[in-house]
Amino acid sequence: MPSRLFVSDLDGTLLQRNGRLSDYAVAGLEALTKKGIPFTVASGRSFASIRHALEPLQLQLPIISSDGALISSFDDPAPLHLFSMDVDPLDELVAFLRNEGFHPVLDQWTGTANVSVGAPPQNPVEHWYHDFKCLEPYYQWDHAPNGQ
Repeated sequence: MPSRLFVSDLDGTLLQRNGRLSDYAVAGLEALTKKGIPFTVASGRSFASIRHALEPLQLQLPIISSDGALISSFDDPAPLHLFSMDVDPLDELVAFLRNEGFHPVLDQWTGTANVSVGAPPQNPVEHWYHDFKCLEPYYQWDHAPNGQ
């Protein structure tokens, strides 16, 4: 039998509109893994958000989170592999965005925590984002002076 690996996205693919797995999806994924077909996910979501969404499951393979930037085990957010952005282009991008009147919030992984760095929330959308992210385990918000 040829080797197989099943990797799924989450939003708009595997999860319901409420961001959770249906009972049908849980049963199907459990049946898949019982047949010996390896399964994992790749998502733009953070590690904590993936864990929350897949709570009924226990994945054996690493998960890919943060738009491919972090590969970690299902049980531990410590990076197995981390793709990070170089500092100089990042500083240039932040400076450009600020010059255009935006207030960027940088989402960073420290190895033990998911930290958003930016000025305190400035508008209702930023307040919503801040409040939503603060509910996640491993999450911190660093209100940097001037959002740096």
